[in-house]
Amino acid sequence: MNRYSFISHGAPTMVLDQERGKEYTEWARSSKGADLVLVISAHWETERISLGTAQPGELIYDFYGFPEELYRIQYRAPGAPDARNSLYSFLTDSGHSVDLTDRGWDHGVWTPLYWLFPDASVPVLQISIPACSTAELFSLGQNLARWMQTHNRVWLIGSGGLTHNLRAIDFSGSMPVPEPMQEFQDFIKNCLENQDYDSIQKYREAAPHASINHPSPEHFLPLIVVAGAASEAGMNRPVYVLDGFEFGSLSKVAIDFRPN
Repeated sequence: MNRYSFISHGAPTMVLDQERGKEYTEWARSSKGADLVLVISAHWETERISLGTAQPGELIYDFYGFPEELYRIQYRAPGAPDARNSLYSFLTDSGHSVDLTDRGWDHGVWTPLYWLFPDASVPVLQISIPACSTAELFSLGQNLARWMQTHNRVWLIGSGGLTHNLRAIDFSGSMPVPEPMQEFQDFIKNCLENQDYDSIQKYREAAPHASINHPSPEHFLPLIVVAGAASEAGMNRPVYVLDGFEFGSLSKVAIDFRPN
């Protein structure tokens, strides 16, 4: 069975968090894993759809000011050249303009996979966030689901953040969750639970405090793609594998979309 999930990957220090890591590892094990992980990350935005490296490449440490040990983390999972060629053909045949690149995996990819598949045995393919409307991103997700229907045991993961305002983070951990963050997260959950995908696509107008939670949109956009894919596949029931907040205002919600 194919799978559709959204992960709030949080700070890159999650790879040092053994407790969170255990939850991710158990999540992957309980669902019997995958034969391919297709990831759309908040940290790769392009003009057109791009597919990343087909081979294990250098990791991208796209952050600064964190402990030195983070910059020594390695994740040498296999690439997925056959899947990349297949997806490229499918998307171009569907009318999309697609680029092939040798870009390695950014931390939106390797930080959650470090715990989901700690043995780095599952092939990985990354797809970018193209510059288009939220309606087009939802449609892209639907197309990805149609491609996945020709394969088996593909896990589509949107890696971003249900809330993401770096100026509102409290690394001391003593700050209570701000009301605007809680209200926004509750609203998005309610939309997903009621299959209100129109409001998900129009979140900047529909959701309370959208601009506070997402001063820029890139961490929310992977959710729109995955919601489109999950709806196309009939996987409309959100299950919150992880929930709540960290550092006061940063969501740590992880969502598995399952059959009703």
